[in-house]
Amino acid sequence: MKRYNLYLTSRQLEVFTDLSEKQDTSVSELIRRALDDYIHKEVREDIAAYVVSNKKRRQNDKR
Repeated sequence: MKRYNLYLTSRQLEVFTDLSEKQDTSVSELIRRALDDYIHKEVREDIAAYVVSNKKRRQNDKR
């Protein structure tokens, strides 16, 4: 794991702090989880776009 510094708004920090207390985990862990969820979503959307574009290309190739 690498160390990285970032700036959070007061509201973001407040939300993460409240969640960390409720879930008995660190703010850092919650941020890592949120980033993992975001990355996973973006990768899924990229894969879906790739599949759709390939399907269209194959259909055009048949013509």
